[in-house]
Amino acid sequence: DEPGYALLPIGRSTIVGITGIDRSIRGAGVAMGMTPRELLRQVELPLALPSIIAGVRVAAVVGVGSATIAAAIGAGGLGQYIYRGLSMVDSTVILAGAIPAALLALIVDGALLWLERQLSPRHRAHSRRAAAAVAVSLVVLALGTSAAMATRAAGEIAVGSKNFTEQLLLGEIVAQTIGRG
Repeated sequence: DEPGYALLPIGRSTIVGITGIDRSIRGAGVAMGMTPRELLRQVELPLALPSIIAGVRVAAVVGVGSATIAAAIGAGGLGQYIYRGLSMVDSTVILAGAIPAALLALIVDGALLWLERQLSPRHRAHSRRAAAAVAVSLVVLALGTSAAMATRAAGEIAVGSKNFTEQLLLGEIVAQTIGRG
């Protein structure tokens, strides 16, 4: 998935969250002698955290949805069933990829919505600590999974092509040319 797709909603929600903080709150921090870095770390980011998580939520759902497109370049995944079903004109095979992809997007959205609510200012400190621990665990799990997949796929090159005769032949020619180099 192209990281650029995730940057816009995360960056925009972060900016909206930080700029939406009341000036009197910032003024109180400055009056207490906080440096700009302390003000950002201790006041602005904690107050903007629900908005930031909302941006991460949007980016995660977009990532799950766009990951199905990876099958178009031979990367597999649930999109493989969707593309196979489209080429066979078989709605059962299309649904075999589309339903789990949609459920995964809903699960990711629901989990991040729960996290967003746990980190809201209305919740008590102990629930915020639990939510932060869950968030850290999810980040570690995501990084570990991506690292494992990156080491597993090291050295592999997948050549994707469209499902038409000329494109399949060109894809095979490219694959054989790369294989010899």
